[in-house]
Amino acid sequence: MRFFLAFLLALALPVHAQQLSDEYSIIGQMNAIYDGAETDFFIATRPERGDSFAEIKVFMGREVLQITGVSADENGGYDNPMLSFTIGLNGNNLGMMNSLTVMESGRDMQHPTEAIGIEGELQITNFIRTDGGTISFDFSASAVRKVLNDEWEQSPEEGMPPLPVSGHVALVIPAEFIAE
Repeated sequence: MRFFLAFLLALALPVHAQQLSDEYSIIGQMNAIYDGAETDFFIATRPERGDSFAEIKVFMGREVLQITGVSADENGGYDNPMLSFTIGLNGNNLGMMNSLTVMESGRDMQHPTEAIGIEGELQITNFIRTDGGTISFDFSASAVRKVLNDEWEQSPEEGMPPLPVSGHVALVIPAEFIAE
């Protein structure tokens, strides 16, 4: 099943798109309309480093799914823009407290773009999770561009419109990145 998914993902990637280097093992993809353009984001592991851009952790007794889709730079490394989801799970179902953080090109940590809580909008639909680590869902969001002051308090950035983003996420999380 994993090899079949990897084969389908390889066929879906545009020929002209930059690719991640051999340091990464692709485990999924986000196909999105990002800032008005069709954009593909990679979801990967780095086997030699033992880390993953997707994992299920247990936090305060609750399962939390964290997925980051990245762009590739000209050297095969990861780069902005990035889309990062934090999704509460209730067994194999979607839980509460879901968020999207966007690392936009040209913006830094003091200028986050987020759909979290009452700021911005995030809808996740068609959520599927299997015991084998397969995850898929559709999403649409209106992320708020924010600015942090010297005390690291956030507020919407004046004159900056919300960032619309929508798409589909499909991946298989390797067992070693699923906490039990």
